[in-house]
Amino acid sequence: MNVGPSLEGPYNRARMRALLAARIRTLAVVLLAVPGFPTPRPTTGWQSSGPPLYQVNAVAADPGEDSAVYAAASIYSVSQSALFRSPDGGSTWVPLVDAPSGEFFSEVEADRHDPGRIYAGSQAPGGANLYRSIDGGQTWTVTHTVSPACTPSFVTGSGATTVLVGCGRKVLRSIDGGGTWTELTTPFSESVRLTSGPSGAVFAYGPTAIYRSPNDGGTWSLFADAPNECAGILGLALSPDDENTVLVATGVILNGFLCGGVFKSTDGGETWSPNGVPGVYMTDVVIDARTPSTIYASASTLPPILPPGGVFQSRDGGATWTNLQLPAAGSVRLALSASGRLLHAATPIGVFDRGFRKTIQLPTRP
Repeated sequence: MNVGPSLEGPYNRARMRALLAARIRTLAVVLLAVPGFPTPRPTTGWQSSGPPLYQVNAVAADPGEDSAVYAAASIYSVSQSALFRSPDGGSTWVPLVDAPSGEFFSEVEADRHDPGRIYAGSQAPGGANLYRSIDGGQTWTVTHTVSPACTPSFVTGSGATTVLVGCGRKVLRSIDGGGTWTELTTPFSESVRLTSGPSGAVFAYGPTAIYRSPNDGGTWSLFADAPNECAGILGLALSPDDENTVLVATGVILNGFLCGGVFKSTDGGETWSPNGVPGVYMTDVVIDARTPSTIYASASTLPPILPPGGVFQSRDGGATWTNLQLPAAGSVRLALSASGRLLHAATPIGVFDRGFRKTIQLPTRP
């Protein structure tokens, strides 16, 4: 099934005006429901210009163009969902593909081996659809449907055309760039997400455990258990230089908010450092590959159960953290450009983007 941008769908001018008007009305309701939450505006370095479907589930930086970013976004109240691309750091957004009615995109990932190859996952009635584009998002094909329903999580493997997707307790692998998929044997007893580590290893993490595969999902071994202080891993990042240096974003809701924060281990999860951001329901954590001491973490909120969310930065490897004052109630996922200059936060009211100045080390003159 080839799917392209629909000129007759929600993107004609009249429909766009209606969507933007609905966005303003919905945003007003959201803000009124959160006491003391200020109207979003481009302060403290953050900016937001969309996308038009503003309930954003996922963002992914383009590894080939530092200023380009993808977003999986929806408006659930009108049953619309689509993938978007911004070529200019979130200033403008181009629609790529509409989801069929009743289907919602929940994940998007650009292949680090071939940035023109993009993967996306949607939650569909009774299952999840895996999408692929091999032309930079111009056309899309559904290459596989996974059952039962799950939230797909993609990671590029060690080979030039190897990609894996986690879907509930399942992991599927493709060796032809997402054209066909094979389900692998896994030891997981809970739903997992996938991420990559140094030396080509792939990691899977659920709320209570982290697993490692040295061979693109062929075999898995237990890598670490979740921190005892908060056994609810929602995000995982590994140092690009040492896979034993691990950071996890955690959050557990049980009979009201129970625990949350960012924990760090330098011994492969044998021990975990004290909570870096205590009492906050953290959803994601990313490490700047070029400056590994710089780390970002996102947090969600749900009044009155969860405390205020946002985006936090550490410049000392996770020892101390600064609230970057995201002008939105919370963020579910983060994406950092390859250079580390642009940070993108997926929020319920759009993608918020922030630029950072990076020091460039010039070679010494002879």
